[in-house]
Order: sequence, then structure tokens, then C-alpha cells
Amino acid sequence: MKNKIVIPVLILIGVFATSVSAEVRPMVMGGLYFGGDDLVQTTAEDLKAGGLLYIGAGILIEPENSNLVYQATLGYKWDTVEFDIPAGDSTISSNPLEVTAYVRTDKVRLGGGLAYHMKPEWEFCLVGSGCDTIKFDDAVGFIVEGVWDVSRNVAIGFRFTSIDYEIQGLTVDANNIGVNFGFVF
Repeated sequence: MKNKIVIPVLILIGVFATSVSAEVRPMVMGGLYFGGDDLVQTTAEDLKAGGLLYIGAGILIEPENSNLVYQATLGYKWDTVEFDIPAGDSTISSNPLEVTAYVRTDKVRLGGGLAYHMKPEWEFCLVGSGCDTIKFDDAVGFIVEGVWDVSRNVAIGFRFTSIDYEIQGLTVDANNIGVNFGFVF
């Protein structure tokens, strides 16, 4: 059901954004995210469902004579923790496809959009026992973001993502807040 809703919405946004005269610029970004349910707790750090590190690439669409800006990115988000008793490690990861629309005022963009996390999974490994992996269903969420365009090519964004990962009736809160650093070509 989610794919039947999300994919057409993403296509409509893409068609609309490119049907007007616009500058389309490639971009790369990275970020740090915090939040979500605890999956693993250690004495040194916790593994949270909201992930920690993000890298991605996409496009920034800036229609002429408009204060609207559109962004579409595809990335990889993950976090890993290691523990000693028992010895092992655990990783949470997903592939976020995100589409956001912003209103720009000078060097600030405020907006929101959709997040579609593909293949979210949680791996738990114990030394000598092997690994188990929980593969969650693809997830749909919502984004609210403020971006400061430091220059024409550099941006810093502060983002909240509301999203849950589900599998067979089990729901894990993967809501998170984070900061993104982007470079637009």
C-alpha cells in the first residue's frame, strides 16, 4: 500500500518541479542524526533506531522567478555499536529516498517533505554465535527542515524526521533529529 502512495507522489513532484524553467544542480550531503528507540544499550554508547551517520546525493531544483526550491536525495544511513559482554556488534541501516519542498527567504529555506526508507534492517552479531538480521518493511515518514545556505554551494540543514519501522506488527520508533552538511555543484 505504501509504494502505491509514495512512488506516484514522488513522480508527480519530480514532473512538476522539472516542468517549469528551473536550474537543476547536483548535490552531495552528509549528516549526523540522533533519536529513536534504543535497540542496543552498552556502557559506552547506545544503538538507536534513528541512526547516526548519513551520506547521500541528489539534485536541487530552483525554478526561475520563484522562492520555492525542491530537493530530491538518495542516501545511506547507518549506525554501529560494539560491545564486550557478550562480545559482538550491532548495526541499523536504511536507504532513504527523500523529497522536500522549501520556501526560500534570502539565505534561509524552510520546508518539509516525504522520506521513504528502503530496506531498513537491524543486524545483531555475537562472537561465536553468528548474526541475526531483522529486515523491516519499507517505511514512509515526514520531514520538517530548516536550511541555511551559507553560500551558493554550501548549506547546513537542521531536520526532524518522523518515521516508524515495522515488521509483523512490531513497530520501532525511528524518529530523529539531525544536522546535514551539503555541497551543491
